[in-house]
Amino acid sequence: MTRRLLSVSGVAQVIAWGGTTKDYEVEASLAKLEGYNVTLQQLIGAIGNANSNVGGRTVNIGQQSVNIRGVGLIRDTSDIGNIVLAQSNAIPVRVKDVATVKIGYLPRLGKAGPDDQDDVVTGIVVMNRTLQTNQVVARIKVEVDRINHEGLLPP
Repeated sequence: MTRRLLSVSGVAQVIAWGGTTKDYEVEASLAKLEGYNVTLQQLIGAIGNANSNVGGRTVNIGQQSVNIRGVGLIRDTSDIGNIVLAQSNAIPVRVKDVATVKIGYLPRLGKAGPDDQDDVVTGIVVMNRTLQTNQVVARIKVEVDRINHEGLLPP
């Protein structure tokens, strides 16, 4: 939701606390790795290479230049599971053949919440200092109302 609030005219920064941070966990089976003759280093390298962001060059078009870059596209556990590690008898060996992929969460470093509410997501929206507070706050309230009523957040 940070990106949504940053898109509001007049918002300079959004600082959020609380909630969990999603993490993709890959639990490899050593027996399966050995069976397919794949090393742990190959597994780690393939996953890293499949989701890396890479810089490119600029392409000049007349007076303009456009920066080209590649962005990692892993979106979910099935994308990770389908990463090819090697070949065995002309058949691709994928991550899901040697490991279990699941969603987990990074260890919590703290919690945010008032009074007896021990876990809420909270944040501070910083506005551009040259604008009128009432106008920026009104636009933020509209966006927060949209976020709350689009069903993107849990109840």
